Amino acid sequence: MPVVFCDVDGVLRRQKGVPISSEIRQAVTSFNEDLGIFYMITGAPLEHVPDLPAWRIFAEAGGVYVRKQDHIFEPGREAVLELRRRLEIFQEDGVVETSWGSVIVEGPKRFTSLTLLFGRPPHYPGAVTSADMEEVNAWIGEFARELSLTLSVGHDTTYSYSDIFSVTKRQTVAAVMEEERLLHAYFLGDKHPDLEAMLVPGIIPVGFSNSIKDIQVLAQRKGVYIDLPGPEGGVVEFFRLLKEGKI
Repeated sequence: MPVVFCDVDGVLRRQKGVPISSEIRQAVTSFNEDLGIFYMITGAPLEHVPDLPAWRIFAEAGGVYVRKQDHIFEPGREAVLELRRRLEIFQEDGVVETSWGSVIVEGPKRFTSLTLLFGRPPHYPGAVTSADMEEVNAWIGEFARELSLTLSVGHDTTYSYSDIFSVTKRQTVAAVMEEERLLHAYFLGDKHPDLEAMLVPGIIPVGFSNSIKDIQVLAQRKGVYIDLPGPEGGVVEFFRLLKEGKI
């Protein structure tokens, strides 16, 4: 029975707020019901995860997940809560003022992660920030080291955001592989947090034409590469090939 871990934004849909296509919905539903085990794993909050059938849904990189209707939270959430207290960020969503200037808190992320947006993000129309992303990231890294907090800080200069997690996709995937005693599983992804998870022993990396270059190279070398973008056909093609036994 094949097992599939799948990122959400950039793979199942182009970006947050964009509906899942009927083709992808049908492909995922058919696989999950008839062929294998499907997990969704995303850095986004649980409320942003699309309504698709899955054995487990991992949000906030796995610090929050749903299994049999129960929400389960990673104990490491205390690290993010301490960071929020130090930054004096107590609201779940919207523009906040910090000692570095204004930032946008993307929410609702309440437990094991915090996403800060800079500039003029398109999904917050009319909002603009004044804080410098590199300065804030440098301080967060130093803060985590001083207090020995388990925090992972990632950023994307294209969309000007910083993701702070107390658990990573790589840790979550490794834990599931061990817990379920899985020898092999596919991972469909497009960005750096997905690349790290693809390096877990037993993971078969699956990349698309919209995946970062490192994922494309890794998938071509030791996994499955599909020369189509994830949301616009690559995922459907992957499940078709899997169903037909061609991968």
